[in-house]
Amino acid sequence: MSVLAGGVAQLVAGEVKAATSQKVNAGSFNTYVAVYAKGYKGQTLAWKIAGKWFKVVITKDYQVFQRKTIAVGLEVKVDLFIDGERLLAKTVLTR
Repeated sequence: MSVLAGGVAQLVAGEVKAATSQKVNAGSFNTYVAVYAKGYKGQTLAWKIAGKWFKVVITKDYQVFQRKTIAVGLEVKVDLFIDGERLLAKTVLTR
């Protein structure tokens, strides 16, 4: 806030931050478990599916990584990490 001549106050609004467009998710389709990352280009995505680890540096703004499933109708636990921070833990039903 600043005071103008004559004692009139002027309030200047602070900078508005842009909404984040970062997202990770996991799902299953066509006998694959897929993990998705949006808005994390240049960062490291690590994920664990049914106890097996995978790791990759994300090279695009939006990427999908797939892993073939051994059977349809199984519940598998999926954990997703960006640069070592867990962002998602969910159970996915394989299809």
